[in-house]
Amino acid sequence: MASHLSAWTAEKAAQQESLVGVYLPFWTYDTQTERDYTGERGEHYYVTRKNRGGEEERVRKTRWYRVSAHVSRFFDDVLVATSRSVDAERLGRLWRSFKANNLKSTEQNT
Repeated sequence: MASHLSAWTAEKAAQQESLVGVYLPFWTYDTQTERDYTGERGEHYYVTRKNRGGEEERVRKTRWYRVSAHVSRFFDDVLVATSRSVDAERLGRLWRSFKANNLKSTEQNT
């Protein structure tokens, strides 16, 4: 098989199950994120009042509270595609069926 396959050729070959593998370069990142935040949170509640016609109606009101917190989250093996030869739409279709545990390293163990 040619050393360079167009995305169309690769897609057709995969549909015919004759493709053994394709190299798509990715970076993988692990990161620990930390963030303090402050803001406001609103809680809705309802009151019943009489309108100008004398009929009762439910009116939604919002009670606002100040909030703040510290958020900490670890992201493991975040993949970022680095291919310039496969457009984003086609890569997205491949990505939906992607399983991270099927990755194989191209590094040679010496």
